Amino acid sequence: MLQENNHQNLDEETSETRWRGLYRVAGVGVLIAVAFMLLDIGLSFAGGDVEVGGISAVEWFAYIQNSWFLGLRNLGFFNVINTALTIPLYLALFWLHRKAAPAFAALALILFVFGAAVYTANNRALSMLELSDQYSALPAALPASSQADIQRGLLAAAGTVILAQAEDLTPGTFVGFFVINTASILMMVVILQGKVFRRWIALVGLAGSVFMQFFTIIATFIPTIFDLAMVFALLGGLLMMAWNISMAIGMFRMSGVPSNGSQALSTQLATTGKGV
Repeated sequence: MLQENNHQNLDEETSETRWRGLYRVAGVGVLIAVAFMLLDIGLSFAGGDVEVGGISAVEWFAYIQNSWFLGLRNLGFFNVINTALTIPLYLALFWLHRKAAPAFAALALILFVFGAAVYTANNRALSMLELSDQYSALPAALPASSQADIQRGLLAAAGTVILAQAEDLTPGTFVGFFVINTASILMMVVILQGKVFRRWIALVGLAGSVFMQFFTIIATFIPTIFDLAMVFALLGGLLMMAWNISMAIGMFRMSGVPSNGSQALSTQLATTGKGV
């Protein structure tokens, strides 16, 4: 019996050592995501916003050729990057709460990955970049004007179809955003129950997630009160950035916990309720 317990403790220590690397990856990923959020806000204030339906497909091709970075950003590719960067955090949160709330932690992780996959699959930024490159290359590739005009028309038609599917905060992109926000709300509840992190961190994240969910629903289905939706977006965005930074700090602290002391730390945090 003693030998079995020793083997079990050794396996737990080995697992914790491996997962400490994930904590560091999660912390770095979240900080990079926050950097993209701040960059996105800065570009908005600098007048870099272009509505997806505000210009034609041909104008989008020219815009992307002039600045592929701003083109991808205005087609929602920053959201794809941010969700991908946040997946390691949700995986780490699942591992940290696998004993306190295993079912809900696993469900939150699955929902987040599913929502990220749905949104990424619906995002058309890279498709528009490819069409833009093909459109700009036509004169050199097809010297006959009539043939080139036909190809331009086909590419413009394809671009128009893609733009109709690419705009955020429409029924086409609602599912991805809704599932991601739902996963976020559920994970905040798990964090509250687990007591690994301080209670105020979970409450900040919960409030931010709820505000972002309200924003998604209102902006998608009740555009007549979009100004109200933007209030929710502003509050939710600021709260989520604060939560992300707090979680990054927490992940870095957890990554520094010795493997043989992780179990003791978890027990102490659950007992005191203080959290990281």
